[in-house]
Amino acid sequence: MMITTMLAAVAGSTMGGAPAATIDVVSTSRQIDAWAFGYDYEFNDGVWDTESEDAPLGQFQATVVADLDDYYGNDVSDANGGADIGVTSTDISVSLIGEAELDHPGLFQADSGYEGVFDTSFDVTSKVRVVYSSGAFAEEGYTIAYASFNGPNGRIAYVEALESDSDYDAFTGWLEAGSYSISASLQTGVYGGPSTVAYAGGEVELDLKVYAAADFDLDGDVDRHDRRTFRDAYLAGNGTADITGDGFVTGADWQEFRKLWRGAR
Repeated sequence: MMITTMLAAVAGSTMGGAPAATIDVVSTSRQIDAWAFGYDYEFNDGVWDTESEDAPLGQFQATVVADLDDYYGNDVSDANGGADIGVTSTDISVSLIGEAELDHPGLFQADSGYEGVFDTSFDVTSKVRVVYSSGAFAEEGYTIAYASFNGPNGRIAYVEALESDSDYDAFTGWLEAGSYSISASLQTGVYGGPSTVAYAGGEVELDLKVYAAADFDLDGDVDRHDRRTFRDAYLAGNGTADITGDGFVTGADWQEFRKLWRGAR
């Protein structure tokens, strides 16, 4: 069975004459592969399907299928999967999904698998507010799924799932000026002989949305409501008002937000 995922991308912007908050994407690579192989005394064959794209920005939607039959038309092994990846200056969304299966291949040995890989690097030129989420899901068999978000000071977020496992992480906050990278990978596969019945599958998804630093309520503009909601969080000592990122909510956070808010008006 194929897992299905839908990711919605919503870009952030500012109003009142302020420029939209963006990131400068430096490079991006995307590749997916599916393969199926088998051999016996009289049979030794395989199928490989691949799709890739290296443009820094843009949408990448692709599927790969590897379905191997023996000389008599009997199913040996198969794998399939896809990718739905979008990269813009305000949004990065990734969905990798794949599965592999053996069902009594009737040969000495057979295997099949899927691999999807995504990597991007980008620069932040001035502080921005972001919403990030990521999930890794492994469904049976040999499966390794992960997503990693890294910044100037090291890892920001990481999820990983092995075999029948899942992991999820999300945060809302700010990114300072600097260089960042996001990567995701899914590997899933099966291996066996004549009596093997095996299935492996998995999925990785992530989403990063970029907003103006003073867009505290994340509604796409900078207005009085942002100042009011930030002030309420600040007066309550809520950690969501830690705009300086020092682990405390102090007067420095109020001064920083007020400067950014005025600059965006």
